[in-house]
Amino acid sequence: MASRPNISADLSLPPEKWWHHASRVIMERGVELRRMLSDTLPYEAYRATDEWEIIGKSGPEIVSYQQIREELRLSPILMGIMPVIGEEHFLLAPDKGGPILDILLQELRKGSFKLGDKTQLGLSLSYISEATLYHARQLALSCTSLAHTGAENSPHESEDFILSGAVEPYFEFEALVTAAVRSFETSRYLFWNLYGTNNSAPSNFDKTIEKCTFPKEIEISISELSDVYKRAKEYRDCVQHNAHFGARLPFGRIQLYKNIAWSILVLLPDNPHDKSYKKFSFDTNKDALTYGWFLANRVIDLLKLAIDAATNHGSDT
Repeated sequence: MASRPNISADLSLPPEKWWHHASRVIMERGVELRRMLSDTLPYEAYRATDEWEIIGKSGPEIVSYQQIREELRLSPILMGIMPVIGEEHFLLAPDKGGPILDILLQELRKGSFKLGDKTQLGLSLSYISEATLYHARQLALSCTSLAHTGAENSPHESEDFILSGAVEPYFEFEALVTAAVRSFETSRYLFWNLYGTNNSAPSNFDKTIEKCTFPKEIEISISELSDVYKRAKEYRDCVQHNAHFGARLPFGRIQLYKNIAWSILVLLPDNPHDKSYKKFSFDTNKDALTYGWFLANRVIDLLKLAIDAATNHGSDT
């Protein structure tokens, strides 16, 4: 009898290696694949054949995982794993290879306990980073739910229409972008402790990194993350102080993506810095799920950079 594979070890590998453990996969645009398990128990999905159900034009259709990846060209965002006992667990995929984000976060949190007098700074950053991942998972689940609702309520067999009242993804996106910006603001205390002066930390992330003296190997990554922070802050500031993106007309656009699978595009304005419903433009079809997933990945990049820097501080000076 074949032994059960080491799931934890596989989850540290790129997504191409872990999908066979999943009972469910949610991709960009909220496209969902459900494993056809037949007589296989959900928590032994790895024993099942490569058959997945998607909601297509005429209803449920059976596809292979690799087939649908090649045809849709959408990235997997969320994986559902069924434990032996309990409810399904959802784990976030990385966007640039490497381990599952949830696995990496747990390892980095453990690293915080080795930081001595900086332990609490590491734990605080780990906490708000985990909140970002939580809302990214909820965003993906809400998009999938609405994509299914749209498939069931297509007006006059339309394959591209706005689903009225599709506000749940906006709730989650606004919470996600708020947590992401808080992650950056929280990280400034650790970076300032490592590379700042004896004065109090400046009032925000950008002001802090401007006054820090970073090693060259960290400067590039910090500069890239600063660009992410500035853009995320534009969205965060807009929803907190000026205009909520789903308040007037939630732009949940239901589409039969590539004429294969029902999906949802949760539109964000291209210009949140304009802070006005009347001035918002949507020319680039910026999607809340894809952007939210991107932000979750960059928050984990930030956490890793900060914990690694604190761990190595002293040995590189």
